[in-house]
Amino acid sequence: MRHIALYTIAFLISLPAWTQQAYTARVVDAETGEPLPYATIYLDEGKGTLTNSDGNFTIEAQPEDVLQISYIGYNKIKKRAKEIGTEVRLEPMSHTMSEVTVIPVETVLSKMISRLNKEYSSKKHRKGHYFYRLKNEYGGTLELLEAYMNAHDAANLRNIAFLSGRRFRETQFAKLQSNISYSNLQHLLELGIAIFDNTFWYDTNNPFRHTLIPYGKMRYGSYVNKENYSYSGELIISDEGQKIYKIGIQGTNDEMFIDGTVYVDADKYTLLCFEGKVHNCVLDVKKDLVRMSSSVEPSVRITYKHDNGYTEVESLVATMKAGDLKSHSVAFNLGDRKLPFKKGSKTADNMLASVDAAGYDPVLWQKAVVQRTEAEEQLVNSKVLEKEDERVNGEDSKITAPGRFGEMLTRLS
Repeated sequence: MRHIALYTIAFLISLPAWTQQAYTARVVDAETGEPLPYATIYLDEGKGTLTNSDGNFTIEAQPEDVLQISYIGYNKIKKRAKEIGTEVRLEPMSHTMSEVTVIPVETVLSKMISRLNKEYSSKKHRKGHYFYRLKNEYGGTLELLEAYMNAHDAANLRNIAFLSGRRFRETQFAKLQSNISYSNLQHLLELGIAIFDNTFWYDTNNPFRHTLIPYGKMRYGSYVNKENYSYSGELIISDEGQKIYKIGIQGTNDEMFIDGTVYVDADKYTLLCFEGKVHNCVLDVKKDLVRMSSSVEPSVRITYKHDNGYTEVESLVATMKAGDLKSHSVAFNLGDRKLPFKKGSKTADNMLASVDAAGYDPVLWQKAVVQRTEAEEQLVNSKVLEKEDERVNGEDSKITAPGRFGEMLTRLS
């Protein structure tokens, strides 16, 4: 059973814009009026954003620019920026069961994983730039981390390196001392329906037959795992005629396993989205030599794009709740946008030290990649977290992850 130390800082994302007028709107479900968090908005490759957790977005564009707004399971729309207004309503796709009886779910998944294997083999060294925001709420405090990073991004994120970042903290106390100085929460960014070349999650059971190879890495076969999983599916169709298989995957296992829902293009068998949970994880917190363990089920929502000829992570949202801890993180692919960095601070177990080591370039934060919530904006404008050597000394405590993951150090004020 994997134990992970999932303590860290706050989240969110935002993309700088290159045009002259800002357009702000909220994306909602046309039938219920509920916001659609982390919908994608694009002008073109390299010029885009996500809605935040409240469904809001801001993007800069010329009035005649065409925005494409999409969310998996809904009909995408295209509108000129000047016609967006303050609310964008997306209609759910229509549902049908007809074709799933003709093409078994197992066949769809087998074709999808076979394609994913081939794309990974040929594109495994491709890197993408991402904006990353991580939000952590614990013990009356709100901590936020924002960073730019790069990572190998075919099928799943891995080999993450932070390029520039900063941290913030809001608290009912006067100290600007971080609750956390050591965390391995970055491992949530590595999750996916198939997890390639990863030593942390290598023994996680998943819906596909896989083989462990040296150094704890995995290779996947083209057959589904029927021993530990059951499958169900339906076909959904957009107004434009796009057909998508929505496949539910339910796992049963005493060990750590991942399951959820996958969305697969019915014509090309490309992976479009995965929404899932990791079961049987444990969060370890150690303070004053007292160790506390909590069962947690981290959840992820990952969207993928195929503009560059392979299945590339477009966005990833990870959430986790355990006791008084609420953690929420987002990563968003910056597309063709060029960043003024060649190398970053490669992330080991402690992602916070890596972010601090990468340094902070204020030019990158002149405009947000993804609109912040009101509380996050207030925090960013008022509570810059002091550097480690400037902080007020606090009581030492520890967050631990047993076995080869070693000891996680932190401070709890």
